[in-house]
Amino acid sequence: MSDDGRFITEVKMVTDTLEMEGVAARRFQIPLGCEDEDSPRGDDSRTIIGAANTVLELGHPSTTSICLGMITEREDLVAGDGVVVMGDELYELPPGRHSFALIVLSKVVEATESSRRALSRKLSVCDRLSGVMARVALGKIWIRISQEALDRDVTLKVIGYQLLSEIRKEQETFGKTEVILIAAEKNHIEKLRPVTEKLARETRERYKTEIKERGECENGLDCDDCPENEICQILKDAVAVSRKKKRQT
Repeated sequence: MSDDGRFITEVKMVTDTLEMEGVAARRFQIPLGCEDEDSPRGDDSRTIIGAANTVLELGHPSTTSICLGMITEREDLVAGDGVVVMGDELYELPPGRHSFALIVLSKVVEATESSRRALSRKLSVCDRLSGVMARVALGKIWIRISQEALDRDVTLKVIGYQLLSEIRKEQETFGKTEVILIAAEKNHIEKLRPVTEKLARETRERYKTEIKERGECENGLDCDDCPENEICQILKDAVAVSRKKKRQT
């Protein structure tokens, strides 16, 4: 079982606390099947944006960055299809680097490792928006936004909608989904850190168990394209060392 219900509850408590501390929250409920014709989409290829063409960087390695994708079978933990923008919108941010968090909560029929990984693979698809580059790895996200994107009215709401619409394409796996984007002060983003660390520990333990049981990966992805490649290699190395020690004793 891979249900993240207790972690989702903790995230909700953190976002409620942020609102009480004065962090603005804008909620956009998007009915299932609705198409946002104003979203400035690019093609399906991944975008590359150099530093010289970057106006805003969200979650740059020098700032605080958190990226969480969580699944649950509980109906009551996911409000419905929608986007929540907390803190500042892109047009309110000065040029430069800013702390950022992306959180995706999705209701699934069955909380399995397969559905968890399917959601993980969706977390960086916002870089299919023209003028936006996104990279996700090890619980962090780094987004570069160009002047072109800002001129075309790309906002966090649009980025959230792009992600939500991509997740909707797998309706047999994902039901109600809520996308939360937070561009706020570092101390606000850091309030999510304890949840991130607990979720990461639990994920590592599950992967460690899987590798011990199977000794191989079955997610169907090329290792170079897999968002879990780095942690997978670390765990494989750890298992190899453990087996070597057992043979020596």
